[in-house]
Amino acid sequence: MRKRKSRIQDIKELTDLLPKHSYSGEGNPMEPVNLIIIGNKRFLVSHFKQHGWYRADKIGAVSLSKALVAAIFDRSYRAGPMADSYLAGHHFTLAFEKPTKADTFRRRHHLRLWRTPYKIMGRRVWAGTVSYDRAAGTHDGVLPTHHIAPTLSWEEGFLAGSLGINRPRHLTLDEPYKGELNNGDTYDYDGKALVLDLSGFELS
Repeated sequence: MRKRKSRIQDIKELTDLLPKHSYSGEGNPMEPVNLIIIGNKRFLVSHFKQHGWYRADKIGAVSLSKALVAAIFDRSYRAGPMADSYLAGHHFTLAFEKPTKADTFRRRHHLRLWRTPYKIMGRRVWAGTVSYDRAAGTHDGVLPTHHIAPTLSWEEGFLAGSLGINRPRHLTLDEPYKGELNNGDTYDYDGKALVLDLSGFELS
């Protein structure tokens, strides 16, 4: 990530500092950055847990086996692993998911967060992607893969509401556009990132 300075005074400075898009390990486009969270890691993890979000399991033989079974038989896996995703060459730091009322691995609210080098008012800045998995299948007949819902802004609103934030802020990072993922999923991006302050301070 671009690092001119680690401490910033205004949230708007992040427009020129943060990467705009995430990618797979093979360099294929994934979701755009549409989430910024302010707060230290310990409180952030605790806050998500208190509001019904589960921290995703790391990818491994056991978690992939559980995910495959859950995807095929439409079962629950509330801490299912997420595909590797990179921002400016860095693997995501944290990942959370929240089950729907159906409580199935095929459909879930999910987000990835990257710890950035930036701080505002002494609080860490996290860049992220948030989207809704509407379905899941298998990729190349083996690995489970999800398909996202096209309206990213709807999921941003759901995230804010689920965390008890009624009037969230947004920061423009890019121009609006229609995007497409490597698996053929399309999405509408309004060019804005949801800004959630979990530090207890009011951002200017």
